[in-house]
Amino acid sequence: MDPLQLLKKSPLSLSEISRRSGVSRNTLNLWLRGAAQPSLAGLEKVMRVLGYEVSVQVHHMSDAAAATAARVLLGELSSEEPDVKAWIDRFVQWGDAPAGGGSSQALMERAAWASNPYGRHGALHFLPSNPITIASAVDASGQTWAMSGAFAAQRVAGQIAGEEEPQSTLIWCTNPAEIVPSLPTRIRASAEPVSGGITLVPAAGEELTGATKESGIHYVSPHQHSIDVCAENYVGGA
Repeated sequence: MDPLQLLKKSPLSLSEISRRSGVSRNTLNLWLRGAAQPSLAGLEKVMRVLGYEVSVQVHHMSDAAAATAARVLLGELSSEEPDVKAWIDRFVQWGDAPAGGGSSQALMERAAWASNPYGRHGALHFLPSNPITIASAVDASGQTWAMSGAFAAQRVAGQIAGEEEPQSTLIWCTNPAEIVPSLPTRIRASAEPVSGGITLVPAAGEELTGATKESGIHYVSPHQHSIDVCAENYVGGA
């Protein structure tokens, strides 16, 4: 429910709502005009008068712009997108950017935490199997795709200093749900990511930019791979 719509449609006058809630009439008008954002405390008071309770849910973000921003700061990409620039500013402010005294590894860890591919809306998880089987189905669908994580580790090994040993494989594509009907029955889905498993992730930013192809297999760029490897540490929202 939109709390401002509830406020707007209330049979009580703004003056009466103000009297009962203790929130000034002027503040209520600012909310309705979009000139001010309600505080949680103020919103709770007003909604209580209208017969509603306010509940707040917190979930781990999965913002593709964070990974793009890290790759920009590491010189792998360029971007003028506002959401990417906002993440660049955050990383600089937080001291994660190498130019500001941070390390490349710390930046990639932070980008992995914020971009969270394993928690991306639309991601599909599978129990351990041959990644090529799933990748072949993606390729046959005509989607753009690229391998990352454990399957890609040997190919990019040594390109990024300090990179950890991944256990799971990510396959970036454009629409994971489209692939499911064409998968063989031996490929078993999982409700959650599992160590050694495979996750199909919908690209929402520049994850596929800079991908290369070798022997028919597409691989993400080195820095995207490192971010994805770090993301294993945050499976489950850690």
